Amino acid sequence: MKLIYRALLFIVFLMVVSCKNSTVEKPDNLIPEDRMKDILLDIALLNAARTVDAETLRKNNIRSEAYIYRKYDIDSTQFARSNLYYASRPNRYNAMYKEVEERLKQMEEDEREAGAEQEEENKQPEE
Repeated sequence: MKLIYRALLFIVFLMVVSCKNSTVEKPDNLIPEDRMKDILLDIALLNAARTVDAETLRKNNIRSEAYIYRKYDIDSTQFARSNLYYASRPNRYNAMYKEVEERLKQMEEDEREAGAEQEEENKQPEE
């Protein structure tokens, strides 16, 4: 009987907690959305660089987080609070990530086109 009581109490607890409206308040120093998208883009690029050539980043003493904070003149707390605020609004956050993804795809396409142009120039005979 105690087990059933505890199970019911746990289920009620879960229902109360899941129904609680826990919105994240807008931080005083919220990073503007456009700037946050730039930060997310740079984070994605740095993560890709780390995946491709972590040793070069290590040799040049490039620490991704410190680089981002310095470049955008923010600190870890401001970034964390802003990120939490945007993440608590899934539709908005998803739209931000989709835009970052589109920008990454455009950068990849631009790089591919530049590489193709360079190959063309290298193939042309000198006069």
